[in-house]
Amino acid sequence: MTAQLTVLTVIFLGAIIFFLLIREIVCWYYKINIRIELQKETNSLLRRLVEKNESKVSEKNNSDSSETTFYGDKDELKKALGELRGQ
Repeated sequence: MTAQLTVLTVIFLGAIIFFLLIREIVCWYYKINIRIELQKETNSLLRRLVEKNESKVSEKNNSDSSETTFYGDKDELKKALGELRGQ
């Protein structure tokens, strides 16, 4: 009985290790890990843009101006992204 239990445990642990290895290979092949890192970077940059834009809006509101500035122009957005990345 104990020999069967040992064999069953080894097979079960081997299957788990095999699954984890295959999962890592599949993630590498489809570059899922890189996509997740890029999405995290994009989210971080978007948060910083929103914070920067909100601070501009609050500055405009504090100066009693009725106009609010948003990044509607592609050049303004590229410039802001460059500033956030430190370029």
